[in-house]
Amino acid sequence: MVGHSDAASQQGGKNMQILFATWQSILSATQTQPQWHERLLKWYHHRLEKTLHLVILREPYLSRILSGQKRIESRFARDRRPPFARVNAGDILLLKRAGGSLVGLALVKHVISRALTPDVLDEIRHNYAADLAIDDPHFWQMQLHKRYVTLIWIDEVYPLSPIPLSHRDRRGWVVIER
Repeated sequence: MVGHSDAASQQGGKNMQILFATWQSILSATQTQPQWHERLLKWYHHRLEKTLHLVILREPYLSRILSGQKRIESRFARDRRPPFARVNAGDILLLKRAGGSLVGLALVKHVISRALTPDVLDEIRHNYAADLAIDDPHFWQMQLHKRYVTLIWIDEVYPLSPIPLSHRDRRGWVVIER
C-alpha cells in the first residue's frame, strides 16, 4: 500500500507499505517511460490485478540484472517464504540495492516455484546457469540444504536514478500492499 507516514510500515511482519512520497518519486521517474508509468498507475488505482514486490539484491547480481546480463532471479529457501508461490507472470518488481536505494523496475515474464531436490538443483544448474549469471563456484553447493526454489524470469528492466526506500528487516523479498 502507499501510505502517508514517514516510514515504510510493516503489516503483520509479512507485507509492506510504501511511503506516498516514495511512490510519487517512482511515478515521476517513469514519466518518460509511458508503458511503465501507466502500468504503475493502473496498479495503484486497482485496475491491474498484479502484485508489486520489493526485491533486495546484492552486487554483482543487481548490476547484472540492470545491464541485462542476468535474466533469471533465483530464490532458494528452507521454507515457503515469498517469492515462493507468491509471484506470477506480469507482476512488477521494485529492485533495491541491499542497504541502499531503489534503483530499478522489472516485469516478471515467467515463474517456476518447486520443491528442491538434488536432481532439480542439477537441472537448474544445467539449464539456467547462464541466465542466472552466477559465477560463485560455491553457490550450488550452498543450495543443497534448501528445500524450495523460485526462478523468476525478468523482462522490461528499467533502471532508475536512486530513490531512497526504507526497509528495516532482513527479508530479501517483500510483497507490497496497495
